[in-house]
Amino acid sequence: KTIYYAYSFSAGPIVESPRAETARSRLTEALRSPSKKLTIHPELVLPEPSDPTALLLRASEVTKLSQIIRTKAKANAVFVEGTVDALAPMGKEQETARGNFPGPVPIIYSWKNPDNGGSGLATCLEELSRVDGVEGVLIPFFGGPEIN
Repeated sequence: KTIYYAYSFSAGPIVESPRAETARSRLTEALRSPSKKLTIHPELVLPEPSDPTALLLRASEVTKLSQIIRTKAKANAVFVEGTVDALAPMGKEQETARGNFPGPVPIIYSWKNPDNGGSGLATCLEELSRVDGVEGVLIPFFGGPEIN
């Protein structure tokens, strides 16, 4: 089983930016249920298409899926694995819901590239900073085969 932890690369005190404070607030609200009701957090894998036609249709299909997760599934947050390019349409669709009901669902990106180490993560975080709607990143630690 993979164990997930959140950590910081900073050796000094952690100073949160206004965007980080907003993201923390949104995630806390999405992941906690004060009324003890069940909350839904689907996990999506957005594969990289090999067919050029599928690549052209990916953005519209991801946008439709994002809207369904927000309106019909009534998810509280969504965990997404895939490329940052595949994630961008979902972030845009969620941000269009800001100020409406139901509002946007926080997106938590599942980073799955342990081979590149910290440099790969730094590049990924830089790319994610330009995507609307991404409120957090899930980073695996001690990844490997599941223990049965």
